[in-house]
Amino acid sequence: MELNIGDRVRYLDAVGGGIITAFKGKDLVVVLEADGFETPVLRRQCVVVQPEEKPVRQVVPTKAPAPIKKEPEQEKPTLITKRPPINLAGERLVVKLAYLPEEDKAFNEAAVECYLINDSPYELLFNYAVVTNQAWMTLQSGSIEPNTKCYLETFNRDTLNERGHVGLQVIAFKPNAFYKSCQPRSKDVKLDPVKFYKVHCFNENPYFDEDALLVDVFDE
Repeated sequence: MELNIGDRVRYLDAVGGGIITAFKGKDLVVVLEADGFETPVLRRQCVVVQPEEKPVRQVVPTKAPAPIKKEPEQEKPTLITKRPPINLAGERLVVKLAYLPEEDKAFNEAAVECYLINDSPYELLFNYAVVTNQAWMTLQSGSIEPNTKCYLETFNRDTLNERGHVGLQVIAFKPNAFYKSCQPRSKDVKLDPVKFYKVHCFNENPYFDEDALLVDVFDE
């Protein structure tokens, strides 16, 4: 039987055994016994009871290659091949202030409602203010869509001297459309308080069902 270093053996004709630690010539092996001593023994007197434990080679699984990430394709810009015809004719900036007496009250006692009228194809950003000694104080600001009107304020007639001088600033534009460029506009408007006490100054108009006093601010 073939013997190897590391084999555990027992003696054939004697009691004992151990682990082979070395060879001496062709016929002798060195056995490490349980008491810690190494004893030379003839090969033929050794019987293997447990072969040398050989280390098991571990197979490391091969990692699968990481998937290659594809860069997302960038969207190509859409080329505008056809544009709608541009017609700037008739694009006028028409902006007015309208004053109406409150309903259900005597004309001379009724408070006055003020409206902004945008009679143009532009959307407007506006600032409405009272003007005193060339200083502006904003009363209302915001935006108004084309061909619409919006409420600004209500005031009593005894404050007409304060409301006799107002200012209006507008920026006209068209979202998502071609249009004739308009510079920002600003204008002081001086009102005649006497007109607010004269019924004939409030006339029929295309903007309200009631008679109103209309004041032109921009018409260009």
